Amino acid sequence: MKQTQLIWNILLCMAIISHAEKKIIFTNIGCAVNSNILTKINCYLENKSTINLEITSNKTDVNSLVGISELNLFIHGRNKVMRLNGIRLDICQMLGSNKRQNLVTFLYKGILQTKKNLPKKCPFLRNTTYVLYDMKFDGNYLPYYLPEYNFTFEGLFHANDIKTFEIHVAGSFCEFNNDCTGYAEPKKRVTRNN
Repeated sequence: MKQTQLIWNILLCMAIISHAEKKIIFTNIGCAVNSNILTKINCYLENKSTINLEITSNKTDVNSLVGISELNLFIHGRNKVMRLNGIRLDICQMLGSNKRQNLVTFLYKGILQTKKNLPKKCPFLRNTTYVLYDMKFDGNYLPYYLPEYNFTFEGLFHANDIKTFEIHVAGSFCEFNNDCTGYAEPKKRVTRNN
């Protein structure tokens, strides 16, 4: 009887944990132009949950835009880092297709649900400024079993097979009601004095 009750309690806890809302916050962003395909890139945080990106193309149409990314996950104060290298983001494929890769669904959703002026398909036209405003990434697209982490994202983007720009983002991922900074003090245990 007690064993059955224990199993039900474990299943209930798993159900509650699996439906907890999650959030992603950003603490830092940086970007740089690496070729003359672009004249300008500007990236900034609107607030802790929103990224804005403005990219101005030069005198060449961009027929392919592919990002090769590295995602580093770590818990504040610990030396171990989980690295996910070589995450491929094919922006032209994303624009022209409804199919999404499971690993990067939350990245694609964040890009597609912004205020933007991206073309419906490639090419990106020359001498044009493209914007992605209010870009948010929904932590609920990540696996429910993923623990709370801090992260760094480094994306190297190649336009027409030339390394063109890079974006670096730092932030945290946690349950919605938790402190996502990674610097929070542990909650003090309340004891009653008798």
